[in-house]
Amino acid sequence: TPSSAAKPSYILTILFAERIGSDIPLTYHRWAYLYNTPKIGYIFYQASATLRFVKLLDKVAFITGAASGIGREIALGMVREGAGVAIADVAYEKAQQVATEIRALGGRATALEVDVTNEGSVDAGVAGAIASLGRLDILVSNAGVQHIAPVNELSFADWRRVIGVHLDGAFLTTRAALR
Repeated sequence: TPSSAAKPSYILTILFAERIGSDIPLTYHRWAYLYNTPKIGYIFYQASATLRFVKLLDKVAFITGAASGIGREIALGMVREGAGVAIADVAYEKAQQVATEIRALGGRATALEVDVTNEGSVDAGVAGAIASLGRLDILVSNAGVQHIAPVNELSFADWRRVIGVHLDGAFLTTRAALR
């Protein structure tokens, strides 16, 4: 609690939204205060710390490389913030596992087998996400591969694979999402 000597500079009405179950948004109104203190500057204080603001409520994200690693964590984080997610990955069985995990937590998710280096696969994946989740608001072009080797030992095929996944994948997913 801010010191009693500090006076609120502004009183803000904040709308908090939290998802209950899979599709029922529940909202709360609470008063919050913005204090201006001489040493710290503005302090935001809200009495109830148990509520959280769901930033991505009802948004839908298409996330490539989401069957594991960073992509999986991005998907879980977006779901915690209220988004539905399309788990797009070449590893379809792992994508299904992540989607199942998200649904078990009460989130909305669909698994899609997508090869980001293949134009038809990307177009079909984005269309599948929209068909399953109703819309597309966010693209996270996260798919990536690496081949660790000295340049003189790296095959050109491995080099092309890295370039294909990273650059072609970002181009193809961005273009498909914008269409």
